[in-house]
Amino acid sequence: MAETRQHVVSLAAAVALCGVIFVIDLLTPPGAAVWIGYLFVPLFLFRWLGAGPVTWLAGACTVLMLVDLLATPPATHFEISLFNRILAIIVLWLSVAFLRMHARMQASCMESEARYDSLFNSSNDAMLIIEPHSGSIVDANPAAVAFYGYPKAQLVAMRIFDINTNDEAETRDNMKHAGNGASSRFVFQHRLADGSLRSVEVSSGTISFRGRDHLFSIVADITERKRIEQELQQTHAELEQRVAERTSELADTIQVLKMEIAERERVEDALREHEERYRSLFNNSIDGILLATSDGDVLEANPEACRILGMTEEEVCGRSRQDIVDVTDQRATTLLDERAHTGKARGEVLFIRKDGSRVPCDISSSLFADKDGNLRACIIFRDASERKRTEEYLVRTSDAIRDLYDNAPCGYHSLNDHGVFVLINDTELNWLGYRSHEVIGKMCFSDILADDSKGMFEETFSRLKREGQVKGAEFELVRKDGSHVSVMVNAVAIRDEDGNYVMCRATAFDITALKQTESALRRSNERYMLAVQGASDSIWDWDLETNTAFVSSRWKEMLGYGENEIDNVMEEWMSLIHPDDYQAALEALNKYLDGRIPEFCLECRLRHQDGSYRWVLTRGACFRDSDGNPHRMAGSHTDITERKLAEQQLLAETAERLRTEQDLREKERLMLLQSRQAAMGEMIGNIAHQWRQPLNTLGLIIQRLQLFYNSGKFDADFLQENTQEAMKLVYHMSRTIDDFRNFFKPDKEKSSFSVHAVILQTISLINESFKAHHIRIDANSEGDVRVLGFPNEYSQVVLNILLNSRDAFTERDIDDARVVIGSFSREGTSVVTIRDNAGGIPAHILEKMFEPYFTTKGPDMGTGIGLFMAKTIIEKNMNGKLSVRNTGDGAEFTIEV
Repeated sequence: MAETRQHVVSLAAAVALCGVIFVIDLLTPPGAAVWIGYLFVPLFLFRWLGAGPVTWLAGACTVLMLVDLLATPPATHFEISLFNRILAIIVLWLSVAFLRMHARMQASCMESEARYDSLFNSSNDAMLIIEPHSGSIVDANPAAVAFYGYPKAQLVAMRIFDINTNDEAETRDNMKHAGNGASSRFVFQHRLADGSLRSVEVSSGTISFRGRDHLFSIVADITERKRIEQELQQTHAELEQRVAERTSELADTIQVLKMEIAERERVEDALREHEERYRSLFNNSIDGILLATSDGDVLEANPEACRILGMTEEEVCGRSRQDIVDVTDQRATTLLDERAHTGKARGEVLFIRKDGSRVPCDISSSLFADKDGNLRACIIFRDASERKRTEEYLVRTSDAIRDLYDNAPCGYHSLNDHGVFVLINDTELNWLGYRSHEVIGKMCFSDILADDSKGMFEETFSRLKREGQVKGAEFELVRKDGSHVSVMVNAVAIRDEDGNYVMCRATAFDITALKQTESALRRSNERYMLAVQGASDSIWDWDLETNTAFVSSRWKEMLGYGENEIDNVMEEWMSLIHPDDYQAALEALNKYLDGRIPEFCLECRLRHQDGSYRWVLTRGACFRDSDGNPHRMAGSHTDITERKLAEQQLLAETAERLRTEQDLREKERLMLLQSRQAAMGEMIGNIAHQWRQPLNTLGLIIQRLQLFYNSGKFDADFLQENTQEAMKLVYHMSRTIDDFRNFFKPDKEKSSFSVHAVILQTISLINESFKAHHIRIDANSEGDVRVLGFPNEYSQVVLNILLNSRDAFTERDIDDARVVIGSFSREGTSVVTIRDNAGGIPAHILEKMFEPYFTTKGPDMGTGIGLFMAKTIIEKNMNGKLSVRNTGDGAEFTIEV
């Protein structure tokens, strides 16, 4: 930049000098001063442009003028001076035109270079420019300086072979491949200033730098990615080539007008190429890039930025900082403050997507000035959602592994070369009663061993370090409280690259219960042998290979044989099985030996010595070899003859009980049938009451027809009127028959019905009968009370209770006889009360009201099953309750369903 400013100043001075000389030349006669002044013009051009075509042209013109002046007579100096002036005007015009063109090109180059420098210096990735022949590092961005840990001056003085651990010949081959023109990507090991090695991915391509081809390399640290790939077995390729090429310096030569146009076209082509490179980097970057004003208004956005924000480029451009960044996040405010003070900032902020969701992003932002001197911001950001999910997953995985380690059902510990604990899980600590800070790094494994286990540990630990693993070692550990716990330990040695023991990982299983079980099993076997000798069960043992069998003395005694009266062979035992049980016993035995059933358990009959048969329960288990083939079987025989006789007796009693229950159900059915028949008889009487009045009216109509016919008053209107009246009576009688028929129709399934509607329907069946006995019925309901059940059976219950009240009124001749029926709901239960004023029920009869065949009437007045069946229907068929009590002037029946 300083050199460019010096060139511009030099050129401006040359042009100014030409102008001054030209003015002097116009005002004065030509002389040596003017010639010397013209001579300074090429010198200034040479100072600024160098020995280029324009400089030589100006020098040639000046020399020609001087020669012409010296060789021309003074009389013609004026004409020569005029020629000089014209030539000076042309030189001055060419200089000014070139100065303006160069200024424009310089401004464009400065803007492109500012963009390039902003990307190069603000990138999060390390970037190096390398001389391909010597491998010298000629430039490095701040990210590379921070990554390698060298000062920039030292880093650019090094060769790439100093930091690349690969062989120099191999590295040169890679550089040659990268210099062929196509971008290349390599994975190397680079050595940092502190001596550590980092896995890096290097993307390289050829650029023109300072007039020569150089390698432009983007170095991405993939050590962490490699580690994550190994742990999670997944690959996240997050690095793409970032290419930035410096534009070559413009050629210094300009030839007349034709050469000037060619030069201008070449410069424009170079600018387009530079712009294309910039646009390629801008549009193909794997990072989102925004160019914005210093106030945060977006000017440009690359495709990745649009993808992250979920918007099109048109939607992003023109938005303010508040539209795309969550400025309520304190981190955003901190980054803005840092950039305002230092010109650049890095960190993490929340970007706002089009749908309003927030996405975390890693951001690098810097300020630069455009060609017009306006302050602009370059914002490079990358979606950090995947990284955060990976970090959260690693945290969860680490926590899960730690939980599994600490909460495992077995103990885990690690011992160093001296047997000192370096790790121990919570399970083993809980066994021992210690805390981790009391054990790790402070106690040896031998410190918690019982005295009789310490010698074994020394031998086992030496073998572990020598052979690399130990299995099934049993030790007695001493808890903090002094009690003991038995463990079985399996361990494996961890060695370094040279095979030296570093530590071990051991698994400990608490076998205290197993030891106790083994001890208890020994005692149990001893007790079992004693029990066999004194128990009533017999023991048998069958060797399948020799087909010999051992049976206990009790087995022989159970069947009435002496010690030597039966041979110890399997065929002898099989010959005693009852013929009806033989085939089943043989099949069960074969199925068990073939592994088709899990256990052998059989009940069969064995022949006693006296010829009778005894029932025996046989249980057995076989022992198999490694191939699963049985070679021995043992078991017991239990005499279950008495149990079998008891079972047979129980079966007979059960059958008898079932027959009794069936008889009771049949009786209940007959009683229900009798109840229905009795109700049917009652209904026939009610039908007679219902039909008596309509029949009398119908008879009067018929007699009136005869009378009017004889009197001569019989006409069509009279006939139609009497016919209609007679048909109404016939329809009423037919409807009465349907009502009674529906009453006796059995319910096939439960349904939801209105209690009040069923009560009104029941009253309609017997209303005429009650009117005949001057009994009033009032039915009231509090709301629509509904019940799930059998409506006809419910109606029969109400009918039986009403008929019982009617008989009580008839027997006692009560004045103002009245029955009040109420229905309502109480705590989800329907309640119906039927109360009369017939004087009540005597106390000694009240308890027997619902017993079958109980009646206070004569044999010709009732069967005694009506109220019994009512209670049966409510309580058995409908899971309700039917009760009765005396009130002040009568009885009250309550139905709850």
